[in-house]
Amino acid sequence: MKIKEISKLNIFYGHSKIIKDYCGYPLKKPLPILIAHGLNNLYKLDDEHFNEFLFDYWVWNEEVRQFNINLYKISPENIYNFGAPFIYLADEYLSDFDNTEPQGTIAFPSHLNPGRPVDEWYDEYAQLLKDLPEEFQPITVSLHPYDISKGLHQVFQKYGFTTVTCSPLVLENYQEIKKNPGVFWKYYNHGGPYFLDHFLKLCKGKKYATSNKIAAASYYSAYLGLRFFIYHGNQPGHLLRQEQNFTPEENEEYRKIKSFFSMENLEQAINSEMQRELAQEKLGVQYKQGKKELRYFLERLFNSRKYVQRQYEQQTELEKAKAEISRLKQDLETTGIEEQPKVVEIEVLNVIKSLKESDLLLANSLDRPKRGKSSNQGKLNIAGWVFGKNSPVVAIEIISEGKVLQKLEMNVPRPDVIKSYPEASVAKNCGFETNLSISELPQVVDIGLEAVLANEKRASIGYISIRHQSNVSGSNGIVLTKVEERLKRADFRLQEIKQKIQV
Repeated sequence: MKIKEISKLNIFYGHSKIIKDYCGYPLKKPLPILIAHGLNNLYKLDDEHFNEFLFDYWVWNEEVRQFNINLYKISPENIYNFGAPFIYLADEYLSDFDNTEPQGTIAFPSHLNPGRPVDEWYDEYAQLLKDLPEEFQPITVSLHPYDISKGLHQVFQKYGFTTVTCSPLVLENYQEIKKNPGVFWKYYNHGGPYFLDHFLKLCKGKKYATSNKIAAASYYSAYLGLRFFIYHGNQPGHLLRQEQNFTPEENEEYRKIKSFFSMENLEQAINSEMQRELAQEKLGVQYKQGKKELRYFLERLFNSRKYVQRQYEQQTELEKAKAEISRLKQDLETTGIEEQPKVVEIEVLNVIKSLKESDLLLANSLDRPKRGKSSNQGKLNIAGWVFGKNSPVVAIEIISEGKVLQKLEMNVPRPDVIKSYPEASVAKNCGFETNLSISELPQVVDIGLEAVLANEKRASIGYISIRHQSNVSGSNGIVLTKVEERLKRADFRLQEIKQKIQV
């Protein structure tokens, strides 16, 4: 059963699975604590940690713990210093690294994300790596899966580098992702629980690690005994954040880190033992918990947090409803009907707008379809309007089961919207409409709508749940109708649960 964690951040890099595997905490239960997912900042928990109503936080070292107690006024009783999840996994493999004769380099270019445009320095960085002395060769370039989806691995392949990623399915299915970007998250999420397992495999046998900035990979590789160095040619802006934005304490920490990792010239010796000591400090090795102690703590915390228990119970109920629908769909497929049925009636079971308020959209409306039955030769009429806040919406993607069914241009005039939003210049042609063929879709299916903005960001508009009937007759038709009725009731229950827990 797939379990939804109390925060999506716990899923990042497989942190929740690492901790559960380590201490024997049940895989089917959500962790009752939010884990800091990286070292993007020197001290601060990211702001995204505080978008949800949560009580308890897991940080990596005491320095970070004290800073966030003072900054965010978190109660000292609710922020725990247990070390980085990475060390709980890596410690099982350190002996393998010590017994390997290392050679070559693995490079970790700073990665993009859906909120940042594609940078233009990748080609220059590839040339810099190519020019490294023989001591550092061969070089393998490890790219973030999102960079792979944008085709940036091809920049490094052009220079003859082997390119890898911690989500291998993204690289293996790049051509499919290129044609249908919507499937990226399916392949990315599939490898998510094993992200750091792949990181360990990629680092094994390497003597050096490098990047153009300090990030979690810097400390991870140094902890494993690789000699890490920052290498960015004549681009100092890629080293770390701007020093002028730091406090005096942060500047001191900045200079300390820079002295450990920066190579002003490539002949400078890299002290791997000093780097490992710094990595141990930043990753909180001394605060690592024992297996029994950690299991006891997590179980006790789970039992004391009613909101976590409630989510677990609702998620369990949701999975049971999905399993029942899956079983009923199998019953539909085994009724012995050989001919392709013709769709004669479509029933819209539910139309739900996005439950999460988007900071990307100024306004939107899903006008059609409405709940109820209709007959339109197997076509579902979908219509509405939308426009963005800071970037215009350029298209609407209709998605089902990870596949983009149709991409609509924003070209339908909506004079009614102009009256309500006269100050919005994009309101004139902010509408969209289509008649979607549903004959090849499952008989009960959810259809999602996403707005695609000019800056490549995406925002959900909502989803439509439909069921369509076929002109099946005879005894098979009677059996089919009975199963369909049960399926309809099960799906209605599923939608009720979804609305309750807002998934």
